Amino acid sequence: MSVILGLGTGLAASLALAEILAIAPGGYVVPGYLALALNEPARVVATIGIALVTLLVMRVLARWVILYGMRRFVMYLLVGFVLGMAYAVHVAQNAHTPIQAIGFIVPGLIASWMDRQGVWVTLGSMITVVIICRLALLLIARI
Repeated sequence: MSVILGLGTGLAASLALAEILAIAPGGYVVPGYLALALNEPARVVATIGIALVTLLVMRVLARWVILYGMRRFVMYLLVGFVLGMAYAVHVAQNAHTPIQAIGFIVPGLIASWMDRQGVWVTLGSMITVVIICRLALLLIARI
C-alpha cells in the first residue's frame, strides 16, 4: 500500500511542479520512490551517484554515437540499468552492509532529465518534490 501511495503522491507533486515551473524532478515516478527510501539515505545517495555516472558515460558515448529522441532516452535507461547492476554486484560481493540503489530504471530516468534541463535544476527540483512527497506521505499514511 505504501508504494502505491508513494507513487501516486510523487506523480501528483511532480505534475504540479511541471505545470507551475515547467521543470521535471528527474522523471515523474522518481520522487515517489525516493520519498519512500528517505529512511535509507545511503540508497538515495547511491541512486543519485549512479545517475551522475550514467550522465557522464552518455556524454562520452555521444561523442562517437549519434543519439537522439527515443534512442537517446532508451540508452540512458540501458546505461543506468547496466551501471546499477554492476554496482549491485560489486556491493553484494564487497560490502559488509549492502547498499542497493533504488531500482534499476530510476538512475537512468534521473540522468536523462539531468541531460535535458541541467544537473542542478534536476537535483533541486527533485529534492523539493521528494520532501513535499515525503511530508504528504507522513500526513496521509504515517509512513
